[in-house]
Amino acid sequence: MEQIPRLTIVGEEYPIPYLEGTSLDLLIEFVTSNNRYVLPIECKRAYTVMKRWVFFHDPEGNSKVLYRFHGKELNAMNATPFLILGMPVCLEGIEINLQKLDGQPYKAAQPDPIWKVGFQSCKGCLGFVRQELETRNKISENPPPDFITFSLLITNAELSVCNADRRCIDVQSGNYQGELPLENVPWLLLRHPFTPPESFGAKHLQVLHEGYANAQTRGFYTKEGIIVLNVSNIPRFFEMLNRLAIIDTQAPEPKKDATG
Repeated sequence: MEQIPRLTIVGEEYPIPYLEGTSLDLLIEFVTSNNRYVLPIECKRAYTVMKRWVFFHDPEGNSKVLYRFHGKELNAMNATPFLILGMPVCLEGIEINLQKLDGQPYKAAQPDPIWKVGFQSCKGCLGFVRQELETRNKISENPPPDFITFSLLITNAELSVCNADRRCIDVQSGNYQGELPLENVPWLLLRHPFTPPESFGAKHLQVLHEGYANAQTRGFYTKEGIIVLNVSNIPRFFEMLNRLAIIDTQAPEPKKDATG
């Protein structure tokens, strides 16, 4: 990663005082001709080459994923720039072990590994965003440079997206009839239901709305977008990031703030 032009490693095991406390595996800075990125990275190793991460398409097809700092302001933005470049948006992921067992084609799929690392990624990213926002609010003059951040999860597991026809799912058993149609992808966007526990005095980042927000809107903004990247595609990903068009005319999502 250090060989990528205009990429700097800011810190390793970077401490984040958020919720019960955590740390980022990596914090990097990447500068393009259009934008400056500061990215919290979570790394997850699959301990066998036989493991694959399979994700399912999200029917909404978009997500809250980007956070943009401009002076003391913080805007949450959707995934439109990534969608223009063809990144799939997924709702859920499962880990499948392709090693065969006697009498069974494959070991059972497990959703827990991806859910746990997704939760850790969200906690690290939002903790960093909250830390940066509070630090900027203490400055009276000479504001720091603007930058964009998002959660980046890097894994050595092979990534696939399932384009299953829901009509082929047996209602009684929940099993898919036939072979799963899997498409290998270098990266994807996962909408993770990040739900930190509520406790007295805890401060979480929340999207603020004026007036009433219906259930669908609340559901959209309370999910966090995570870019999931296969480790062998790191150079290609940053080449894509060079082409990402995030311009001031793009309408931002509602502002975020640190609230209890």
